[in-house]
Amino acid sequence: MDNLVKSFWKTYRYEIEIITPVHIGSGNRIKAFEFGYDSEKIYVLNVDKVAKELPELTGEIIQVLMESDGSNVNNLFELLKRSKVSNVQNFSKYAVKGYNFRNYNSLRDFLEHVKSAGCPYIPGSSIKGCFMKELATFPTVQSKAINILQYLSKIQNTKERKKERKKERMQSFEKESKKLLTDIFGDPKHSFGKILRIGDSACLEVEKLQIANGKILGINGQRNGSCKIAWFCGKQDGMSIYKDEPNQTNGLFCEILPPGLKLQGHASVLHIEPTSSEISKYPWILKTNHLHNFVSGNSVLLDILAFIRNNLSNYIHTEKNIFKSITSYQSSNNRIIVYNYLQFLEKIERLQQNLKENEVLVRLGAHTGFITKSILGYPSPNLIPALKNFLKGTVHANEFPKTRKLILKDRNDVEQVGWVKISFYAEKDVLNISTH
Repeated sequence: MDNLVKSFWKTYRYEIEIITPVHIGSGNRIKAFEFGYDSEKIYVLNVDKVAKELPELTGEIIQVLMESDGSNVNNLFELLKRSKVSNVQNFSKYAVKGYNFRNYNSLRDFLEHVKSAGCPYIPGSSIKGCFMKELATFPTVQSKAINILQYLSKIQNTKERKKERKKERMQSFEKESKKLLTDIFGDPKHSFGKILRIGDSACLEVEKLQIANGKILGINGQRNGSCKIAWFCGKQDGMSIYKDEPNQTNGLFCEILPPGLKLQGHASVLHIEPTSSEISKYPWILKTNHLHNFVSGNSVLLDILAFIRNNLSNYIHTEKNIFKSITSYQSSNNRIIVYNYLQFLEKIERLQQNLKENEVLVRLGAHTGFITKSILGYPSPNLIPALKNFLKGTVHANEFPKTRKLILKDRNDVEQVGWVKISFYAEKDVLNISTH
């Protein structure tokens, strides 16, 4: 932006309130040999400390590390107890409780929440990424994505190269989708994302974490409009396997920030006044771009929050309609779960209706899966035929998006993962004034 536009920054303090369990992964999976438990807590061990302070156990420690079978018997915690080490807890990095389960025997591994210096926090990049995803959920974006699908559908399958052709189409769609986002948001140097600076939240004590068992609910649509839910159990030969009932699957264990926690951080928003000669480098400033509405006024952040709140209202309305249409086709247990998921959506809707102009509800750490789920939002009538032709298979409007990540405390207490309320409070109207 050197010598291109006049700009100034507005700075804010933000507060995140955890509404439902939030997991933002570090990319690390904590395996069975690294932890143990008693009747109350799960202890994540400091392997280096165990090896350093108990050299007499070196041989057995190496055996555990090399021969761990993923069970709760062959782990360092049990080794310490068998060796009659009296202060086992002193060798733990931290201890946490289960959020929605108390039988730790089924715990084989779990996903670690992102940490800084051993303490959990929420990365500013996760908040910003969530906002950017919401800003991409716009009818004109979906319309352009449909054009891409229709164009790439011309890559036909052949009997000899069916898998290769499908992979080629998927890779091409991902490439073209990224180009579409660049056309809307700008290239890295001139990106719309540069007007949002959202810092990491402050860290919490690691003991605030809990471990939750999440289940992945899948929707199986039919041509006649009926749907059934099933529960993701894993993959075999590249195919997703589903079971009829949630207790037939192990689900996914992960560290989470539980409801009720609050985290604070800082953010700043750039207000810009582009020069006419350089405006073409910033596609989001063009009046033909829906993002223009957010930067043409004096309240950039509030306008973005209002757009996201409107998106959420549409999401809740559509999600409720989907699940209201499938309650008649379930087992009695699944009917109760669907009913209580609808009750949960009602709760989120009530929270949404009471938001102030500086507040927004979003889902963090939850946008994964097929790229259209992230870039397109809920499908328009034109999307399903385009998707069906693109995938060369069966796609039903009533099963898109395909999956939801839920936490079942029991069948009467259902939560969707990742919901937070974020409140922004202005600190200084102008941080600096400069010509970039």
